[in-house]
Amino acid sequence: MTLTTRGTYELTVKIPGKPSDLIKLAVDDMIAIERRTRYRIVMCDWHCPEGDAGAGTDVCEVCFAGSIMARRTKEAGHRTCLTNSSFSADDSNKFIALDSFRRGDIRDGLRRIVPREFYVKGEGGVWIDSVMLKTFGNDHWNWGDFVYASYNNDRRQFIRCMRFLIRKFKAAGY
Repeated sequence: MTLTTRGTYELTVKIPGKPSDLIKLAVDDMIAIERRTRYRIVMCDWHCPEGDAGAGTDVCEVCFAGSIMARRTKEAGHRTCLTNSSFSADDSNKFIALDSFRRGDIRDGLRRIVPREFYVKGEGGVWIDSVMLKTFGNDHWNWGDFVYASYNNDRRQFIRCMRFLIRKFKAAGY
């Protein structure tokens, strides 16, 4: 197994910075990857060839963000071990944001993609709070009556959760 260093790989698309577009790209890529026989969705692996872990198969395990890596990485196939750090710092932060969103940690996901100028001015936390308030109102802790689910427990509900986030962020302009 070959590990890569920061920025070794490039993506075939620019990963969007808006949460709604970022999550939509990941959902679309995850659904496409689920149909491929050489990939399996396992939320604890970025992009890990299973044979390298000793299982001896020709299957690559990918997480939510890893689905983008699998579909959109130049010159890297299912036998390449990739992590968020295999990409630019900007893309790496977006992958970490997706990992946070898929776990239901919306605030941390936003923290990863908050525009740099807000942190330079010392307004990063204020920006995140305003996005949360505008997107979820005063109910950003429990999402109203909506039930969050992990992919491993309920794939369909997980996808509904991600699409719910897409709609909420898009309606708020994010």
